[in-house]
Amino acid sequence: MSEPVLEQVQPGRFRIRTVDGYHVEILQMITNSRIVETPEDDTRVYDRYWCYGSLLEAAAAAWAWDGRADTEPVGYRKRGGVRIRR
Repeated sequence: MSEPVLEQVQPGRFRIRTVDGYHVEILQMITNSRIVETPEDDTRVYDRYWCYGSLLEAAAAAWAWDGRADTEPVGYRKRGGVRIRR
């Protein structure tokens, strides 16, 4: 597991770590925030995501999560997507 960092990728988009070819990032949305898994080779898409009520909740969960494919961050309100690469 890589050590967590906080790197602003774009306005409202922060990278926490990279694990097994995926970036773990936080996105500020209009009404909530999300943790997303973004493939290193195509950062325009998100394979899995988890919604949180606030940026602080998402940041705390992303910081604590190891980012492995067989685990999920804790405390989310909604999740979606699958990690399937062809």
